[in-house]
Amino acid sequence: MFPYLELIAKANSKSHFDFEVAEAYWHGSELLEKVKFNDWKKTVLKIGENSGWGKKITEKYVSFINQSLLPHHSFHVLASSISTISETEIMLEKINNCLIGWGRVLNAEEKELVVERKPIILGNEGFEFGVSTFEKMKNTAFESSKKIVECEKGDWVSMHWGFACKRLEKDEVQALEEFTKRNLEKFKMHS
Repeated sequence: MFPYLELIAKANSKSHFDFEVAEAYWHGSELLEKVKFNDWKKTVLKIGENSGWGKKITEKYVSFINQSLLPHHSFHVLASSISTISETEIMLEKINNCLIGWGRVLNAEEKELVVERKPIILGNEGFEFGVSTFEKMKNTAFESSKKIVECEKGDWVSMHWGFACKRLEKDEVQALEEFTKRNLEKFKMHS
């Protein structure tokens, strides 16, 4: 994540620790539009080099970068999943767990939430949103009893790897959906 934060920050003359930079990477914002294509490619080559992916995986990941995609978390999840996992079911499981998802809270218990969300599926045209499902999300961190997100029925929350992350405002839900959908649609040509 840190190289992406640096990339977004540099393109917008901000610090990589600015809230707006992190928000752009995780939720999406106009800051992503200012990232230069060649800078993004250089950053990804550096990520591959430092992560031990190997030349083949790094080149495949880099091949997904184009002028119509954005350096949003959804890009990283899609590109890394496609580059490293060949079994469709396992790849979709990783994408749906790692991608910052969002959903409406149907039930808020002490330690978990029941959330309605649309998972990512592989359709005839490539990646797309599937039919709404109901999923349980942990709302405490590991063995703690402290809630991660204060929310109630009807609220929107973000989620990552089975944990609720944050109660979302309407504009955050819209940004997350818009930027994720934008990258999903552009990946159709690669999937």
